[in-house]
Amino acid sequence: MNLIMGLFVGLFVFSCQESNIKSDKDFGPNLSEIEYIYNFYKKGDIKEYVKHMASCDSMPDHYVKNIIALHKSKFEIRKETHGVIDSFKVNRIIKSTSNTHAKVLITHYYSNSIREEILLQMVYKNDRWRIK
Repeated sequence: MNLIMGLFVGLFVFSCQESNIKSDKDFGPNLSEIEYIYNFYKKGDIKEYVKHMASCDSMPDHYVKNIIALHKSKFEIRKETHGVIDSFKVNRIIKSTSNTHAKVLITHYYSNSIREEILLQMVYKNDRWRIK
């Protein structure tokens, strides 16, 4: 009986020790990381926003310039049809089971009272979360 009790106490103490490894449920982009990156888009700083895209790593300059132009165009079209983004809210972060990808649901609140929910896909690359 003492052996079983000692084993139980030992397991309990071991399980309560602090670990430097993040658990699966804690691993993923956090709110401040997402807001930091997405604020560039909100302000219309598309060039800086694109710098946080993993898909542009190691790509030639002309490719990155085309991506910037594409996102600027989409930003301007939204601005014309919806107004400026007054604010945004991160509604949900859906992490993959592999801890390498996440989907982020964001609501835009525009100046003309329109709301729009968008999906931002993220990937963990080079020790940080980036836009896919």
